[in-house]
Amino acid sequence: MDAHIWSRRFRAVQARGATTAILGRLIAGHQATANVIHAGDTFFNGFYPFIDVSSGGSLDGMIANAKHLLTLADANTKIIPGHGPLGDRAALQVYHDVLVGVRKNVAAAMQGGKSLSEVVKAAPTKPWDATWGAGFLNAETFTTLVYEDLKRTVK
Repeated sequence: MDAHIWSRRFRAVQARGATTAILGRLIAGHQATANVIHAGDTFFNGFYPFIDVSSGGSLDGMIANAKHLLTLADANTKIIPGHGPLGDRAALQVYHDVLVGVRKNVAAAMQGGKSLSEVVKAAPTKPWDATWGAGFLNAETFTTLVYEDLKRTVK
């Protein structure tokens, strides 16, 4: 959907299944002329994101949204996160890659038959904890959120 604000075209991008079922109906915004994307709560710049699994949010939704926003961005795009400092395409790419890496590690542990406590103890987020684990979610809490989410899909 497009809207015109201050004589500029603003494109609304639906963020399906990202942070929550309710927020999953919200939009990220892209203003191409100014080369700005407002990612809202689908982009936490520099720390692990909150994903409200109990309300329908999912890690896969967050990953898919980050991947889509990357297609809209170039090296000069400014990306406004829902949380954290102003970002750019490189920061969004790192965020995407962290989410993919954590998902891969947690899913592998789950497929190996590990319980939640065993997965948390295995520290599947360890490669990113020094940078990403200092926000309002620590590594154990984020791992638990991811595990609870993936229980629905990983066999």
